[in-house]
Amino acid sequence: MKMTMKPSTMRVVGIAFVACVLLLASWTAVVAAALVRPPSFVLDLDKPPLHRWDGAVGAVVSRHGWWNSIGAVYKKYEPRFALMPPFLVSILEGIVQDRFPNEYQELLGLCQQMINAATAAGVPNATQYNVTTMLPWVFFYEFGDLSTSEYHKMSTLTEESFWRDMKRFQAHGGDADGKAHRRHVARAVAARTERHAFPRACTGILSLPQLDPTADTIHGRNMDEQPKEGRNCTLNITVTKGGQVLYHIFDWMWMTTGFFTGSRRNAVTLEMNWRDHSQINLLEIMARLMTPTTMPTLWMYRTILEQGLDFESAVSNLNTTVFAAPFYAIMSGTGRRGAVITTFFNNSDNVIDFVNDASEKPYMVQTNYDRWLPDPPSDPRRTVAEDTLAMELPSRAGSLLGVWMAASVFPVHNQDTMYTVLLSVSAPPEGYIRTDMIPDKKK
Repeated sequence: MKMTMKPSTMRVVGIAFVACVLLLASWTAVVAAALVRPPSFVLDLDKPPLHRWDGAVGAVVSRHGWWNSIGAVYKKYEPRFALMPPFLVSILEGIVQDRFPNEYQELLGLCQQMINAATAAGVPNATQYNVTTMLPWVFFYEFGDLSTSEYHKMSTLTEESFWRDMKRFQAHGGDADGKAHRRHVARAVAARTERHAFPRACTGILSLPQLDPTADTIHGRNMDEQPKEGRNCTLNITVTKGGQVLYHIFDWMWMTTGFFTGSRRNAVTLEMNWRDHSQINLLEIMARLMTPTTMPTLWMYRTILEQGLDFESAVSNLNTTVFAAPFYAIMSGTGRRGAVITTFFNNSDNVIDFVNDASEKPYMVQTNYDRWLPDPPSDPRRTVAEDTLAMELPSRAGSLLGVWMAASVFPVHNQDTMYTVLLSVSAPPEGYIRTDMIPDKKK
């Protein structure tokens, strides 16, 4: 028997069908926008340094546009760097040219790409993205946490007064008042007893697989930073040499030729998290940077991965190398091992925490606060991530999905989370760009 529908019924069904299609399309669009793979890029170290990064800027700008990626990041941070007197920039440029000549050539090539991309986007005065302007970005971390008063002092500093103060500073062994060492020790003690909330700036999760006692540590990483357009700068970079894969970078700060997140197969995974160093002044940072043994933080992981250091050697390297500002290093290696290194201005005060099969818990979480202190109530990311892992079955907590879950719950995933990446010494990184995680306001 042939069945027919009334026109009114057909209209209802048709409307319902269209609504379902639109709802599905809308849901698909939301999912696609919430979880996106970044562009891929191959950094071939066999190429001349000037051309190693050719195509990297285009990979980002062609997808997102200049002002929705690199241009927005530059616009946010350049006003602070612009306060740096030209003679200080010249000092930093001399440091890079003398001690890191290959990276300097790479930076020259990247700056030309940025100029070309900005010009194509119709940006007035696109030549502002030159190497002199971008050079201070190599020291993004060291100078990024200077207090407002220190930036004001820097903007009014003359070359004569700088060298006078530096001469006095170095005459006392790098100690202007003869008490710097004790002052830094006092700061370290204070850091162990005080609890302040800072802007969210990254979460690292180390978890040991429980179902397979031979599987390597899972390393989950959230990059939290502003502005939101910075997430669109993220690249998944494969570094090669001699036609072979050397290591991987998953980061947004590659515009400096450095990075904060990387891994090398059968060797080590590496992540750097911000640690408050606002009490360090400009003179202390510059004195450290001018010391030949000091390593810029943006290049420390590149050095480790290009040298092929294993877990033990990488831990030793980070624990003994001189840096101009403290930070947290989160890392894993072969043999189900992981570590968090809390570095101080004086590396003799560094603290190293390990996780392995003999640990009380098979996981460890690090955000932006010293591990021996509780989270501040206003920023409980570490506590929330640890509670999530504890709530999951051991088999789940020690899995890629379990680590992803802990990295994705609010406020671990928050309004500043640029990307989440899963790392392991057993496989290349698996990462995705994230959208803002902002809970509904209470009614």
